[in-house]
Amino acid sequence: MPMENGITALRLWKTASSASDFRDAIDAHYQACIVAMERAGKKELVKLDNFWRKTFPATLQRRQSENKGNDCWITKEELVQTMQWKLARGKMRPLMNLVRGNDSGTVERISRSALIAAQKGDISNAVTIFSGAELKGVGPATASALLAAYRPDLFPFMADEPTMLVLDESGQNGKLKYNLAEYLVFQRAIIGKCREINVPGEKAKSGTARPLDAEEVGRALWCLNRAEALGLLSQEEQRTLLGTKRQAHDSQGVDGRKEQRADRKKKKQSD
Repeated sequence: MPMENGITALRLWKTASSASDFRDAIDAHYQACIVAMERAGKKELVKLDNFWRKTFPATLQRRQSENKGNDCWITKEELVQTMQWKLARGKMRPLMNLVRGNDSGTVERISRSALIAAQKGDISNAVTIFSGAELKGVGPATASALLAAYRPDLFPFMADEPTMLVLDESGQNGKLKYNLAEYLVFQRAIIGKCREINVPGEKAKSGTARPLDAEEVGRALWCLNRAEALGLLSQEEQRTLLGTKRQAHDSQGVDGRKEQRADRKKKKQSD
């Protein structure tokens, strides 16, 4: 990940010692980022985000409860709205017509199978079922958005910013391929972070004591990255960011001078 972008999120990932560090980042920045992005031209993002974070998960929970925990599915309209949210919160891609072209019955049938796998904790199979050939316009990233609404404890959403950060830290640099293998690396790292930072009984500033889930860890990384890019960081966070950039610049300068001295030494020896 370039040093100019995502430093605050990277610092959280590396140094956070508790769930409250992540949840407090969400409380401080997430909604502000969503509102700022809508004002900048992301139409209806506030409404779409409210659907994905609140209405959609509640609907899935109610649907499963009404079927005694044995059956749940996603409708075509819920898939369409999830895609609208995903594209509005991230990069626009030519996927809406493909998603709208799916048959309602196919969406419900495929989603039933995927959610059964998710209920069993079968991460790979759940993502594979959603992102197979039968549903048009649905890859692993969109699959993760659907699954995160159903089981946020197991499925972080595969947004570009947190995925790139985690993959970079895992030694997988380069352009995202948006495939299952990348998602599994990302998901396992996020779950590992949840296990590391969740302390029983700990409360964030909001007073929440429940364990931090995988979706929230990814969301905290996303909103810190966006807050940094949008200039929404607090003064304290900005000071920390500037200090980190100076340290990186100084380190690069020292390394560069060492290389120059080594080159001069080699040149003298060859002369």
